[in-house]
Amino acid sequence: MVKDDDSKKQAKKDYDEAFKTVQAILLKHWDPIGHPDSKTQPDEYDSYVSQVVFLAKTGASVADISGHLAHLETSQMGLSGKGAKHWARCKKSGEAVVEYFSNRK
Repeated sequence: MVKDDDSKKQAKKDYDEAFKTVQAILLKHWDPIGHPDSKTQPDEYDSYVSQVVFLAKTGASVADISGHLAHLETSQMGLSGKGAKHWARCKKSGEAVVEYFSNRK
């Protein structure tokens, strides 16, 4: 029983760390709304952060994560999603997320 509690606590700690890191990555690199000071709106994208953490933990590639972020911008947020900046922002975010999860192993 104690081992189960310890492993649950460790899993929660690992998830919380991953969530905070991905949240920071998305605010730094993705931020399609373009908050003037992203640090004041850390929960703006939290529902998306959970999705990205799940994708990354299940082995998604940079292209998978970048595509998901691009899809969120156009389908969920109603933004145009056109142009080089859009794709560069999504790709840079996907790269940073995959790198973070690769380094955790």
